Amino acid sequence: MKKISKNILLVTLLVLVNLAIFLFCKILTDEGNFIWSKIDPTKRFLVSMACMDLMRIKYFVYANSINFFLLGTYFAYYYRKTLGVLTMVLGVLIFFGGNKLFKEEVVRNYYIIFKNQKVPEDFVLEPVKSAGEDIGKYLMSDVRNILSPVRKYAITGVGEIRYAPATNELNEILHDLKEKPEIRGEAYLALVKIGTERSASYVRIFIGSIHPPADQATIDYLRSKGRALK
Repeated sequence: MKKISKNILLVTLLVLVNLAIFLFCKILTDEGNFIWSKIDPTKRFLVSMACMDLMRIKYFVYANSINFFLLGTYFAYYYRKTLGVLTMVLGVLIFFGGNKLFKEEVVRNYYIIFKNQKVPEDFVLEPVKSAGEDIGKYLMSDVRNILSPVRKYAITGVGEIRYAPATNELNEILHDLKEKPEIRGEAYLALVKIGTERSASYVRIFIGSIHPPADQATIDYLRSKGRALK
């Protein structure tokens, strides 16, 4: 009878924990986080599918890793400690292994959301921050594409994640007088955030150069961002 009670307690705990994990993952990947107002149906579909995929991946990884960890704790306490420790280690391996296995898919889904979301400007980079540095290679396609509607945010994004491979192209944008002032300004700010020796040298060169009249609008943009050139 005592053993049955322990098993009932374990099952109840697992059910509650899995419910909590499901709700957490659902809130984390809900499409409402990325669609705040009326949006094109095609874009809504793409965001919804990306969110569903993220939900599936995150729930699989979190639920299985935590379940095995809890089972390991249970086994170590009530049965054999060695079995419990091995089960807990398996849970840890599932967490790190699962994140590594699905990393590319997660990043790709966050990029789809970034391209198709509809949120206030202050929240545009949330998918980029969630994806991390690995989204940089996707953002570069928008950095290079002068017709991309999210180009400005992609430039800001590679700075936010400190994507060093973007350094040379950001420098080219910064010195291209044909680029819009806000695009050049964001390229400058991104170089500052990347913070490598090379990006810092490009920033110093721009600051120390003699600026033609065409640079004034870019300088004014940077001042509006609180980054007046010295």
